[in-house]
Amino acid sequence: MKKEDKWEVVYTDTFGGRANFAWVKRASFTLPADATNRSVRMRAKKELGLTGVRFRNDYVCPESMILHEVGAPRVLFIDLVEEVEGSPEESAFSRYAKARGIHEPLHTRTLDEVREYSLKLKRDSRGTTEAEIN
Repeated sequence: MKKEDKWEVVYTDTFGGRANFAWVKRASFTLPADATNRSVRMRAKKELGLTGVRFRNDYVCPESMILHEVGAPRVLFIDLVEEVEGSPEESAFSRYAKARGIHEPLHTRTLDEVREYSLKLKRDSRGTTEAEIN
Protein backbone atom coordinates (compact mmCIF):
# COMPACT_ATOMS: atom_id res chain seq x y z
CA MET A 1 0.00 0.00 0.00
CA LYS A 2 1.42 3.39 -1.02
CA LYS A 3 1.68 6.28 1.39
CA GLU A 4 -0.99 8.94 1.02
CA ASP A 5 -1.43 12.55 2.13
CA LYS A 6 -4.73 13.93 3.42
CA TRP A 7 -5.68 17.39 2.14
CA GLU A 8 -8.33 19.82 3.39
CA VAL A 9 -10.00 22.41 1.12
CA VAL A 10 -11.83 25.59 2.14
CA TYR A 11 -13.70 27.69 -0.45
CA THR A 12 -15.14 31.04 0.62
CA ASP A 13 -15.90 34.61 -0.42
CA THR A 14 -13.59 37.58 -0.05
CA PHE A 15 -14.15 41.16 1.04
CA GLY A 16 -11.47 43.75 0.40
CA GLY A 17 -9.16 41.02 -0.89
CA ARG A 18 -9.26 39.00 2.34
CA ALA A 19 -11.19 35.84 3.16
CA ASN A 20 -14.61 36.84 4.57
CA PHE A 21 -16.11 33.45 5.55
CA ALA A 22 -19.70 34.71 5.09
CA TRP A 23 -20.25 31.31 3.50
CA VAL A 24 -17.90 28.33 3.36
CA LYS A 25 -17.65 25.07 1.43
CA ARG A 26 -15.29 22.44 2.81
CA ALA A 27 -13.97 19.13 1.54
CA SER A 28 -11.15 16.72 2.26
CA PHE A 29 -9.49 14.02 0.19
CA THR A 30 -6.42 11.82 0.04
CA LEU A 31 -3.91 11.55 -2.76
CA PRO A 32 -0.70 9.55 -3.18
CA ALA A 33 2.22 11.16 -1.36
CA ASP A 34 4.04 11.81 -4.65
CA ALA A 35 1.14 13.82 -6.15
CA THR A 36 2.08 17.02 -7.98
CA ASN A 37 0.75 20.49 -7.11
CA ARG A 38 -1.34 20.39 -10.28
CA SER A 39 -3.01 17.10 -9.37
CA VAL A 40 -3.74 18.42 -5.86
CA ARG A 41 -5.38 21.57 -7.33
CA MET A 42 -7.41 19.56 -9.84
CA ARG A 43 -8.67 17.14 -7.17
CA ALA A 44 -9.55 20.00 -4.79
CA LYS A 45 -11.60 21.71 -7.50
CA LYS A 46 -13.31 18.43 -8.38
CA GLU A 47 -14.26 17.76 -4.73
CA LEU A 48 -16.02 21.15 -4.55
CA GLY A 49 -17.65 20.92 -7.99
CA LEU A 50 -15.45 23.68 -9.43
CA THR A 51 -14.08 21.80 -12.43
CA GLY A 52 -13.70 24.31 -15.27
CA VAL A 53 -13.57 27.35 -12.96
CA ARG A 54 -10.34 29.32 -13.44
CA PHE A 55 -8.13 30.21 -10.49
CA ARG A 56 -4.83 32.07 -10.23
CA ASN A 57 -2.11 30.89 -7.87
CA ASP A 58 -1.45 33.49 -5.20
CA TYR A 59 0.63 31.32 -2.92
CA VAL A 60 1.94 27.80 -3.43
CA CYS A 61 4.26 25.80 -1.19
CA PRO A 62 4.45 22.03 -0.64
CA GLU A 63 2.04 22.10 2.31
CA SER A 64 -0.47 24.84 1.38
CA MET A 65 -1.94 26.70 -1.57
CA ILE A 66 -4.03 29.85 -1.87
CA LEU A 67 -5.91 30.29 -5.15
CA HIS A 68 -8.13 33.25 -6.09
CA GLU A 69 -10.96 32.71 -8.56
CA VAL A 70 -10.51 34.71 -11.77
CA GLY A 71 -13.24 37.34 -12.15
CA ALA A 72 -14.97 36.65 -8.83
CA PRO A 73 -14.34 37.58 -5.17
CA ARG A 74 -13.72 34.03 -3.97
CA VAL A 75 -10.70 32.18 -2.62
CA LEU A 76 -9.70 28.53 -2.32
CA PHE A 77 -7.37 27.34 0.47
CA ILE A 78 -5.76 23.90 0.14
CA ASP A 79 -3.81 22.58 3.15
CA LEU A 80 -1.90 19.37 3.83
CA VAL A 81 -3.52 17.98 6.97
CA GLU A 82 -1.71 14.72 7.66
CA GLU A 83 0.12 11.81 6.18
CA VAL A 84 -1.75 8.53 5.99
CA GLU A 85 0.58 5.63 6.80
CA GLY A 86 1.03 2.94 4.21
CA SER A 87 4.60 2.40 3.07
CA PRO A 88 8.01 3.78 4.02
CA GLU A 89 8.11 5.97 0.89
CA GLU A 90 7.88 9.71 1.57
CA SER A 91 6.99 12.49 -0.84
CA ALA A 92 8.59 15.90 -1.02
CA PHE A 93 5.33 17.29 0.42
CA SER A 94 5.52 14.97 3.42
CA ARG A 95 9.20 15.54 4.12
CA TYR A 96 8.77 19.30 3.90
CA ALA A 97 5.76 19.41 6.25
CA LYS A 98 7.41 17.02 8.71
CA ALA A 99 10.66 19.01 8.76
CA ARG A 100 8.80 22.16 9.73
CA GLY A 101 6.54 20.51 12.30
CA ILE A 102 2.79 20.84 12.45
CA HIS A 103 1.78 23.95 10.58
CA GLU A 104 -1.14 26.26 11.11
CA PRO A 105 -3.38 26.26 8.01
CA LEU A 106 -2.87 29.38 5.87
CA HIS A 107 -6.55 30.29 5.84
CA THR A 108 -6.29 31.19 9.54
CA ARG A 109 -3.54 33.76 8.82
CA THR A 110 -3.65 37.34 7.56
CA LEU A 111 -2.17 38.19 4.18
CA ASP A 112 0.83 39.90 5.85
CA GLU A 113 1.50 36.75 7.90
CA VAL A 114 1.34 34.64 4.72
CA ARG A 115 3.83 36.94 2.98
CA GLU A 116 6.15 36.82 6.00
CA TYR A 117 5.87 33.02 6.05
CA SER A 118 6.69 32.90 2.34
CA LEU A 119 9.80 35.05 2.84
CA LYS A 120 10.87 32.82 5.72
CA LEU A 121 10.56 29.73 3.51
CA LYS A 122 12.67 31.41 0.82
CA ARG A 123 15.32 32.35 3.39
CA ASP A 124 15.31 28.80 4.77
CA SER A 125 15.73 27.28 1.31
CA ARG A 126 18.64 29.60 0.47
CA GLY A 127 20.26 29.39 3.89
CA THR A 128 20.45 33.19 4.13
CA THR A 129 19.95 35.38 7.16
CA GLU A 130 17.62 38.35 7.71
CA ALA A 131 20.56 40.81 7.47
CA GLU A 132 21.64 39.38 4.10
CA ILE A 133 18.15 39.91 2.63
CA ASN A 134 17.71 43.50 3.88
